[in-house]
Amino acid sequence: MDVSIIVISYNTKDYTKKCLESIYQKTKDIDFDIYVVDNKSSDGSQEMIKSNFPQIKLIENNHNVGFGSANNQAIKLSIARYVFLLNPDTFLLNNAIKILYDFIDNKGNKGVGCCGGDIFDQDMLPIISHGHFPTLRHIIFEFGLNKIFKSYFINNISDGVANYGYKIKNVQYISGSAMLIRREALDKVGLFDEDFFLYYEETELCYRIFKLGYRIMLVPQAKIIHYMSKSVEKINNEKKIRFQTTGKYLFFKKSYGTLQAKIAVLLLIIKYSLLTILLRKKDYFIRLKINIQLFF
Repeated sequence: MDVSIIVISYNTKDYTKKCLESIYQKTKDIDFDIYVVDNKSSDGSQEMIKSNFPQIKLIENNHNVGFGSANNQAIKLSIARYVFLLNPDTFLLNNAIKILYDFIDNKGNKGVGCCGGDIFDQDMLPIISHGHFPTLRHIIFEFGLNKIFKSYFINNISDGVANYGYKIKNVQYISGSAMLIRREALDKVGLFDEDFFLYYEETELCYRIFKLGYRIMLVPQAKIIHYMSKSVEKINNEKKIRFQTTGKYLFFKKSYGTLQAKIAVLLLIIKYSLLTILLRKKDYFIRLKINIQLFF
């Protein structure tokens, strides 16, 4: 088997259906299978998959185990040489999986551990497809330096970057919404860290792959639409912010150590204290409260 395509489903029945249809419509000249891991959807997603795609390997969880844990379930069952993680709210615009497979499977690219393509919103505008690993410098720049040195920030520091070029390039991490990973790399670094529930788990996995010496590449010839956050749009806003904030803290702690994680949280407490005072937005207060909890 060349590639196992893994889709994590959570109350996205219509988008999941469209995503799976695009896989069968666009993916040619490659041997693949599909796993859908459903995190206890209540919208009939499981029944839709069984009815419309009986050939798909469906894993039905009895509760929502999160993004990384659900992917791990399918990765453990897969026997393919590569795994392609694809969000349910995506749509392939071309033979993207084959394009990425041909690139990473080329003999000259044995050092590539992970790759992804260009990602667009529904209006075909580029959105985040890759980025740099979060650092203390990144947090410091967000105190205003990112506005003054915008180009430098995007090209060297930002943890979320949309691609506007056409050249294949080295990046630090690939968006988990559409990423192809070499099985050999996973065997060496391990699977997703299941302490992450949602957000930053793909960044942390890419960090381990990167630290082992593999390259991580963006291949813009592969093109995918991402309708963005359809799996989480029904989640309570404060809970979503908690997942984001905790995920960032876990990335710092696991990648750089507890001291850097605490310094990062302290900087974020200062940042969101200022923003709460100046702009009085509830989201900033929520982020401030969660970071204070993480610090202590």
